[in-house]
Amino acid sequence: TDALLHTYHVLFAMALRDAEKTALMADLEALTGAMLESAESMAQDAVGPVGVAASQDLAFYAVAARLLDPAAQVPAGVADLVGDELLLIDAHAGVSRSPIFGYDEDYSQYVPRGHYTRDEAFGRYFRAMMWYGHMAFRLDSGLDAEVRRRETRAALLTVHALLGSSVGEKQAIDLWDRIYDVTAFFVGTADD
Repeated sequence: TDALLHTYHVLFAMALRDAEKTALMADLEALTGAMLESAESMAQDAVGPVGVAASQDLAFYAVAARLLDPAAQVPAGVADLVGDELLLIDAHAGVSRSPIFGYDEDYSQYVPRGHYTRDEAFGRYFRAMMWYGHMAFRLDSGLDAEVRRRETRAALLTVHALLGSSVGEKQAIDLWDRIYDVTAFFVGTADD
């Protein structure tokens, strides 16, 4: 029984690793680039409360871009926030307040593990996926009303960007669906 379960685990891990290496890593980089570009355009055009939400989205995608590519350019308007967030991620700082979102995040979770330690590209992919998976646009009724409104606006801008952006011949939402569907198949659906 143990040999059979071990064989299954090895095959499962290899299939996930191959899917990530051959498709999902490139998909995530392309999707992040498209979302960063869209967020930058929205942040330049938006004013008032929508502008604040657009800047939060811009910082959110700029962090992901830098996690995937340490040489990625960070828009000047969010460079300090992104830099502060990346310092916490790089330090694996434990539970600290997110400079971008203003809530506590466990930065120790960004340490690559398992097959993500095999090479730098896998480690960068792991950290970006952790960022996308952990950081949320909260709608909790226990929050301050303005925080809920800002995060709702930011979430709506993200949906707008997903539906309105293209990555090659595909809509950004199609690429997101592909990443999510494959990941959900292997590790389960998102908690929220």
